[in-house]
Amino acid sequence: MLMSVLSMSKSSGILQRRAPNSAPNFSSMFQLDLQRCSEMASNLVIVESPAKARSIQKYLGKNYEVIASMGHIMDLPKKEGIAIEKVGSKWVFTPRIEKIKGKDKTIKIIKASSKKSEHIFLATDPDREGEVIAYHISNILDTKSNVKRVMFHEITPAAVRAAFEEPKEIDIKLVESQQARRVLDRIVGFDVSQLLWDKVARGLSAGRVQSVSLRMIVEREREIRRFVPVESWTIHAIMEKDGVVFEAQLASIGKNKPKLPNQESSAQILTQLKGKILTVSNVEKSEKKRYAQPPFITSTLQQEAARRLGYPVSFTMKLAQSLYEGIDLGEEGPTGLITYMRTDSVRVSEAAILDARKHIETKLGKDFLSREPIRYRTSKSAQDAHEAIRPTSVLRTPSSVSKYLDKKALALYKLIWNRFVASQCSAAIYESIGVDLSADDFIFRATGSRLLFQGFLKVYSDVESEDKNFEANESIDSKLPNLKVGDQPSLEKFEPRQHFTQPPARFSEAMLVKSLEEKGIGRPSTYASIISTLKDRHYTFIEKRRLVPTDLGMSVSDLLVKAFPDIFNFGFTAEMETELDEIEEGSIDWQKVLNNFYSEFLKDMANANKQMPNLKIGIPTKYKCPSCKATLNLRYGKNGRFLACSSYPDCNTTFEVEEDNNGELKKLDTPKFEAKCPKCGSEMLFKRSRLGAFLACGKYPACRGLIPLKKIENNNYEIVEPEKTERKCPECGGAMEVKQSRFGRFLACEKYPECKGALPYFINVPCPREGCKGELRERVAKKGVYYTCSAYPECKYRSNVRPVAVICPECSSPAMIPEKDGTLKCARSDCKGIIERKQ
Repeated sequence: MLMSVLSMSKSSGILQRRAPNSAPNFSSMFQLDLQRCSEMASNLVIVESPAKARSIQKYLGKNYEVIASMGHIMDLPKKEGIAIEKVGSKWVFTPRIEKIKGKDKTIKIIKASSKKSEHIFLATDPDREGEVIAYHISNILDTKSNVKRVMFHEITPAAVRAAFEEPKEIDIKLVESQQARRVLDRIVGFDVSQLLWDKVARGLSAGRVQSVSLRMIVEREREIRRFVPVESWTIHAIMEKDGVVFEAQLASIGKNKPKLPNQESSAQILTQLKGKILTVSNVEKSEKKRYAQPPFITSTLQQEAARRLGYPVSFTMKLAQSLYEGIDLGEEGPTGLITYMRTDSVRVSEAAILDARKHIETKLGKDFLSREPIRYRTSKSAQDAHEAIRPTSVLRTPSSVSKYLDKKALALYKLIWNRFVASQCSAAIYESIGVDLSADDFIFRATGSRLLFQGFLKVYSDVESEDKNFEANESIDSKLPNLKVGDQPSLEKFEPRQHFTQPPARFSEAMLVKSLEEKGIGRPSTYASIISTLKDRHYTFIEKRRLVPTDLGMSVSDLLVKAFPDIFNFGFTAEMETELDEIEEGSIDWQKVLNNFYSEFLKDMANANKQMPNLKIGIPTKYKCPSCKATLNLRYGKNGRFLACSSYPDCNTTFEVEEDNNGELKKLDTPKFEAKCPKCGSEMLFKRSRLGAFLACGKYPACRGLIPLKKIENNNYEIVEPEKTERKCPECGGAMEVKQSRFGRFLACEKYPECKGALPYFINVPCPREGCKGELRERVAKKGVYYTCSAYPECKYRSNVRPVAVICPECSSPAMIPEKDGTLKCARSDCKGIIERKQ
């Protein structure tokens, strides 16, 4: 049972030298151990990853053996992972923790090393997951009397030394909190997912936080679809003074704001303005300060990395993990560059603040240093267990470590470093200018701003403001000419402009993280895995860096929200997170939290089993089959929802469906084509696959003739004529056509299926590698299209950008790479040849 807390003796090893009846002094013990390690037996330190092990080993010396558990060694089994029994009126939960498959060798190494060690230190990450890993490791050891927990929030000599001087016991409340989360997520995930398998399709999943996140994405999509744009017009005066062209917008007519709902109303105002001269009637100038944002926490790092660098949330966390665990800095060896990356606190140590302020004063000057050290307030809901994310040493500037980091890791480190340094900088100062220009009752307003002092912007410039109290356009240095009351700038024209209200934007990964955090749903450490699961399960996909729900995602979300209105509710999920945090604080028992939840969950599950429609069988609809007049049922297939005749298999009529703006499903009539099978001349049937629509021979599978289709708009398609190439089939000499598969484009013989000759999709560019006779081909991976040599594996040339057949002026390479600005650079990495874009 979880409550069997580790019983650790406080009289082991070095402590036996203390005076009788005296209290054990762990700090002294580890000071002794560090100073006189040559006289002691070996010490074992266990961490999660090899990278972290290498970094720590450097600081501890040869009398410490540091090994990695490679993450969790124990977990709930996939089946029957939790024993749930009713004792009296309460439910009792017993997790059945087992060794993870494939971890036998790791466990054997840990046990063998522990037997020859005088002291064992569990130095896993300082969070719930790390505490559970440490707890499970301690449980497999033969002895627990010499086991201690050490935690450090940055991998530096000082932090590691301080942790070993003050070892701790395993925090059982932290373990219980994480175990309660794990049990709760398993109950919801396993039982509700099984329901989806029974009612919809195998392979689907649900989750306590995952499904609520999906609900947010689906509801936003429906809000966008329901949105009706509203038209409005504005009138602008385009003027010039002292060579500076600027504009002012009509702000009021008399005491009223102008209401211009259409072109006719704006035309009436333009008629009244004809011949008017605008005179400056008022000039207002003021100074505004813009203050730096606090150092990053997990969620803000994920958001900014997505906004500025375009990194997915999971990729950001992967890079941050490597920066925390340690990067090999040449002679300095493996070194942790940032503090622990899973945190919800903006707190920073006094030493780190002092270092940042010294750096600012030395490198930038006193003017750029805030008057007093800035200590940011952490939100009330934060656990405040760790510092904010910051560099472990401000002296390790991005430029000084650039040669040890790849481009993407360096960009993230630079973001973290700049944000931290900027947090102790002085404010940026703007001059805000507002000018009124009048003509009778018509008042136009021109605004501008001028940056007077950079302040923190010298270190951390704006991309998209996080400061809600600062206007977005004020971060732009927009200048107005020198205007004073009575001036009459030269009027070039009055210009009407049409506007439409815009629907809310789809969630980007960063926006979803921000919304989840604001609603108190999930925790920063879980956001990356939640978003990855939504994509992996095909509930969402990425389009223009935004999360778009699939038909599968919308179907699953609708079913779950209707069947479990309480569990997959924003407020309930946030409240559950609070209770799980309270377990960690020791203010509530974990069994009580699970018992309260489970009692209601059983009622919801029973109701859902009765009420949730079975899409495998089909739900009767109002539509009738045009072939046999039977009812069409709504069913679910691997490509989404569709309508199928209830007389199947006697009648196999099917129709696509789509949602209207109100979320109602409507039948889409099957497009009709008069095309005949190119193989046998039979009639063609309209079909859909996950790769798109196509026409298939009516005699399939006897004849496999097909014609690809291209969607034009709504439910309209056109036949795609096969793209012929000049290449000949290697099997029969026939013409080759471009085809599409899930692996990308390829060339196939026009006589398929009689001839199965095929070739890669060549782009008619020779391989640029010197001495190689191959040519480049297009390939598709999970991350997108790339180009490799046909001579692979002998030649391993690869480019993520499509090369062009242009000869390099420097080395005569037959291929060059187009840059975003239109210039061409040599496709060979060792050549600096370039062709500038023609103006």
